Formats: sequence, structure tokens, C-alpha cells
Amino acid sequence: MDRAARRGLAPLHVIADVPEHSQRALAAGLIRCEEVGTSLGPSKLTAADALREAEERVPGAVAWAREFTEGSTITPKRFAARSAPSVMRCAVHGVVSSTTPDPDARLRDLLQVGITTAERLPAHDDAVRSLSESRGRSGPLARTGR
Repeated sequence: MDRAARRGLAPLHVIADVPEHSQRALAAGLIRCEEVGTSLGPSKLTAADALREAEERVPGAVAWAREFTEGSTITPKRFAARSAPSVMRCAVHGVVSSTTPDPDARLRDLLQVGITTAERLPAHDDAVRSLSESRGRSGPLARTGR
């Protein structure tokens, strides 16, 4: 996976900048992302390189996350509905509570990474429609989440 593709994984994008409790949650999110990517096939999103990079940056958080997620699995549907949004919320809260010099710029970068990642997913429109419908939204604003 090239550097640009790795940037598409939001947890990796901010993992070194956030407090330890957020690092642990983001590392668990990377592990789940790798599980889901593996289940979807080799041409889909993969987090293997991101996990290795996270281990270099925050080895304690990744070790904790591996122990925490050991013995459990997740389906792509459940990941999309619950885990992925939770990981993004954790990344945002982590950046806000961090001591990063320019949190607004980091949050804008994180938003762009999230958008870029979502656009690369093959079922992007179906997933957005499904999540919008599950929240009772429909019509043209459903796609924007407004």
C-alpha cells in the first residue's frame, strides 16, 4: 500500500497525536479495518501496512488493542454501521483533546481523509443510503448527513 493509500485510514492519520486512551481505540479500529478488508478480498481496503506503521508509532496501544480484540470478529455490515463511525468520533475527540499545534487543520485533514476513504469504497452509495435510511433520513439531504 503506498503512502497516499495509507493516509486513507483515518485512525493512522492521527494516532500519534491523540491521548493514549484514544490511541488504544484507534488501534482497535485499525485491527477491525484489517479484518473487514481481509474478508472483502485482496483488492479491497487493507490496513496491514497501517497496522505495522501504528505499531512503530504507538506499540503499547496496538498491543493493548490486539489483546482487547482477540477472540472476537466483526462483519463488514456491523463494522460499517457501528465501528467505523465510532473510530471517526474517537479520532475527532482525540484531536480535540490533544496538544497538537493546530487542531483545526488536523480536523480538516481528518475530514478529507474520511471523505477520500468513503469515496474509494465500492459500495459507497449503498452504504450511505443504508445508513441514512436506518436513521430515518431520506431525500437529497440524506447523502450529506444534514
